[in-house]
Amino acid sequence: MTQRKNPTAKRRVIAAALKEFRERLDLKPAEVAKRVNHDASWLARIERAEIRAHPDAVTRLLDVYKITGPQAEAVLDLAASAGSRGWWHVYTRAMPEWFGKFVGLEGAASVIRNFENGVMPGLLQTEDYARAVMRAVPLPGQPTDVDRFVKLRMERQELLTADNPPQLRFILDESVIRRPIGGRTVLRGQLERILDLTAEHLHIKVMVLPFEAGAHAGVDGPFILLDFPSAPAGLPDTADPRVVYLDNMVSALYLEESDQLTRYSATWESLCNDALSVDASQRLMRKLAEDL
Repeated sequence: MTQRKNPTAKRRVIAAALKEFRERLDLKPAEVAKRVNHDASWLARIERAEIRAHPDAVTRLLDVYKITGPQAEAVLDLAASAGSRGWWHVYTRAMPEWFGKFVGLEGAASVIRNFENGVMPGLLQTEDYARAVMRAVPLPGQPTDVDRFVKLRMERQELLTADNPPQLRFILDESVIRRPIGGRTVLRGQLERILDLTAEHLHIKVMVLPFEAGAHAGVDGPFILLDFPSAPAGLPDTADPRVVYLDNMVSALYLEESDQLTRYSATWESLCNDALSVDASQRLMRKLAEDL
């Protein structure tokens, strides 16, 4: 499969390395930014991987941090190749700006854990199911944007069968597998797709949180916990390897503070303990599909 362009992972590595180099020297962001003719907010955005660090700017920063040799070469090599637009850029008009960042993070992750209590996860949805969801949710823009958003969702799913796919773990509230979004036929097709995916791909696991679980740790709503691979050899691996993604109709949150990550990791473990096993979840989904 052709490797799709995704500069997000490289930008995260660059950001972590530059922040580590600065903190080693106990330099303040404003001081460093002034030395390279920028302001502190610019440097902060680079260190959060929100914007591209141009190779010229990276060179000046490395000079300030007195980084030379193989480490400098490794960072500059990444900076030179991190300027490309992500494959999802062609869908910019059909999606909110804040969602593009998530698509990049999703594609760069090594492990994706997703709890849902309203609809099927986007990575698992059939086209018919996705279209039914999009038609039910008021989207800004033209009616044709629904088609483009559905196409984007289908292209995101190429991640499932990539040459080096992430480990994918899903926990679905039982209401999700019972709600007939799009009608009974669409739901049956959706359940059958999940069963087929989990049978064919060992890196995809789906568990159901049964009604019998009662009150549970995920009552506050859905979330996605992303883990990322370590930095390339020779570069400091200081970035926390996780991000929690939360969204609503108009915005998204990207949580990276240690206490936030600890809480959501504990929530995930609690949900795992309350959920049916993978095998029991498959039996339940298969029975529901047969009854539709």
